[in-house]
Amino acid sequence: MINIRVSGLSFAYDGDPVLRNVSIEINSGETLALVGPNGSGKTTLLKCISGVLGGKEEQRCVFFDSKRLEDLRPRDVARMLAVVEAEIQTHFDFSVREVVELGRIPYLGRMQALGKKDAEAISKAMRITDTALLADRPLSQLSSGERQRVWLAMALAQEPRVFLLDEPTAHLDLAYQSEILELLRSLAAEGLCVVFSVHDLNLAALYADRVALLKGGELVTVGAPDEALTAERIEDVYGTSVQVIRHPQTGELQAILPARRGKV
Repeated sequence: MINIRVSGLSFAYDGDPVLRNVSIEINSGETLALVGPNGSGKTTLLKCISGVLGGKEEQRCVFFDSKRLEDLRPRDVARMLAVVEAEIQTHFDFSVREVVELGRIPYLGRMQALGKKDAEAISKAMRITDTALLADRPLSQLSSGERQRVWLAMALAQEPRVFLLDEPTAHLDLAYQSEILELLRSLAAEGLCVVFSVHDLNLAALYADRVALLKGGELVTVGAPDEALTAERIEDVYGTSVQVIRHPQTGELQAILPARRGKV
């Protein structure tokens, strides 16, 4: 089990504020979706939580089980936390197995070979992500959806307690989107803390336990999808009218659609 707390986090690029006084708490066993327009700070927030961005001032605002991020050793962070970025560039045509093996780096000493425990973690990660049959395939020969599963397998090989993902469903078709997000939910059910950014509000509503809505670097609201994703709030954040369809009996959020304008 793990608890993540972000307290009053602000961040700026070259003096230009990107995050402003963001405070949020995330727990093991839940999926949290970060949503908001382009430039709202979703990716920056993920990178600050992971420590990829920000110096000591920002790291003092991020806590893992009450321990400040700045006080944790990089190796300990790498073992605790896995990150899957939106765009991952590779300069070598590794096989799928070689890519997944990279997830064990935080556990290896210099020039140390993979051991039995490493092999078990790698096999488990590939089984969970259904990438075992792709083990010997070069990364360049995979589809976008297959590559995304390989990145997930590499991250899972780290045996993390926290999973941070930036746009894990970008450029994927409907089947792969569902497959990836179902996998994330199953990982959360096993106790992982899963945080992902996503543009599709319907996917956020369907697969996230809670939604954090960002606008201009500020946290507008965080809560269950039914509570956070109201038509009024979405219109305010995105600057466009939407129709929120709810179940006539339960009131459960069913779909979020752009409000179609009448013909002129």
